[in-house]
Amino acid sequence: MFAPTDLKKAVFHRWKWYNHNTKEWEITEDIGYNITGGRDGGFRGYTYKNNVKPGEWEVQVLTDEEHVLGVINFEIKEHLNGEPIAIKTERF
Repeated sequence: MFAPTDLKKAVFHRWKWYNHNTKEWEITEDIGYNITGGRDGGFRGYTYKNNVKPGEWEVQVLTDEEHVLGVINFEIKEHLNGEPIAIKTERF
């Protein structure tokens, strides 16, 4: 995320899990943090979530006004047979 030097803004990550029974996305948590503008390389913001469950996930990066700045989708798979599951990493 790139921002002008005088920007001071609160943003948050909205964690959503897809419920296959209801066929809807459920908001599980909103985790916020503040940014201050002016860095040439943009910003990296991280949030961590506990108590995740297997399935399809979406994390939206939102402003306080709920304008979407970005979205990342991923899937968590359950480890069933003792064999390691390969981790796929994507950088944006």
